[in-house]
Amino acid sequence: MKRKYDPLLHAFFDHTGIARHLEKRARQGWMLDYIRTNTFFRYRRCDPKDLRFAVTYFPTASEFSAPEDDQKEFYDLCAAAGWQFVAQTFQMQIFCNEDPNAVPLETDPKVQLENIHASLWRNYMGGKFAVLAMSLIMLFNIGVKFENRLFATMRSMLYLLLTLLFLLLLLHQGLEVAAYYLWRKKALRAAEEQGLFLPVPGGRVREVFFTILYILIAAALLVHMPRKTGLLFLFGIAAFLLIVQLAFSLRDALKKRGVKTGWNYFFTILLIFALTCGRTAVEMLVRNSDWLEEDTPVSIGMLPITVEALGQSDTENYDPFYGEEGSPFASTVNGGQLPKEGKTENPRFFYYVHRSPQEWILNHSKKWQVFTMGFEFLSLRPTNDQRIDPAPFGAREAWMRIERGDPEYLLCYEGCVIQLGFGWEPTEEQLILAAETLLREG
Repeated sequence: MKRKYDPLLHAFFDHTGIARHLEKRARQGWMLDYIRTNTFFRYRRCDPKDLRFAVTYFPTASEFSAPEDDQKEFYDLCAAAGWQFVAQTFQMQIFCNEDPNAVPLETDPKVQLENIHASLWRNYMGGKFAVLAMSLIMLFNIGVKFENRLFATMRSMLYLLLTLLFLLLLLHQGLEVAAYYLWRKKALRAAEEQGLFLPVPGGRVREVFFTILYILIAAALLVHMPRKTGLLFLFGIAAFLLIVQLAFSLRDALKKRGVKTGWNYFFTILLIFALTCGRTAVEMLVRNSDWLEEDTPVSIGMLPITVEALGQSDTENYDPFYGEEGSPFASTVNGGQLPKEGKTENPRFFYYVHRSPQEWILNHSKKWQVFTMGFEFLSLRPTNDQRIDPAPFGAREAWMRIERGDPEYLLCYEGCVIQLGFGWEPTEEQLILAAETLLREG
């Protein structure tokens, strides 16, 4: 194996950690060859050797243009001191030296700190604050949904996982920004009072920890997504990575050819725009097609209670439907029967069974689920004038209403709320049978 790759799992400003990592790789026989824009290190095979690495920052350096005269002059000064240029990513410049007693590349801690700070604000910190702002906006939107439809949100693993993901992003980026400013405050004091440069505390463990968590959340999202949505999710990730790599490759090729910075920006952004439009078009075609549509047949045996069991009609005149959604905090099972085409004289029947071990969550399920062709469209909280006697059903609370000429019932038990919808006027015995069966088996 002549090549080796490492993900860049250090913070951009963790130059001491990056230098130690590169020195370790050199002792193992791997020399840094290239850095793919803040994403991974590429190494080439070499003889194991003890090298000193130095990571410095040049605020005016750019990924879109060849080194300017002042940067070339800096490289020459470094070479004269025995420090050979190895690679760069954005403003980060990496050098190595075979002399273990070589003069440090930077000797003025104040200048070094200002170079780091200016380089970070050139691109890195802007990205961090953009992610922080996006996470806050998404969490605010999710919070609004929690407030308005708490039960429906708590039973959705997708919403809970997305909430966890954005909380994790907020914590991760916030910790990294906080770690930098805490270190910078101490480093400035050390530079002013002692004339010393304070090394950056190790951040690799933090980055590895959060990377593992991101992978676990992504895997959990895939498990709980419908098959088509999951494949589109994977396609989106793969397409994003491909677009980024193609854009970087074009940028580097134009940079080697000496294309001016402005034109390099223009052609790179143009390529990203074109590829993104293509990705979006492919995704829309797949999303709007029948390809990979899940067609899970629903059998009458999946329903714990049917119109036939209630003594109303033969089930062969009906199409059953069934659905369920749940998380460790809440769950909903819904089902029922709709008359087959041409059998409109047969009465419909549907039910919802909401469960939660937490009463404060379950309390938010005490709403009318407006039923339209098997889908829940709207929730309306029952009002006091709709109350009925809960005693016959053994319930704590009970409501009844007329929706589109048909009666519906909302029955509240400990840990469970049941909504029943009938296309006829049910007898008390039918109501009790349906409620007891769903309470036991639904």
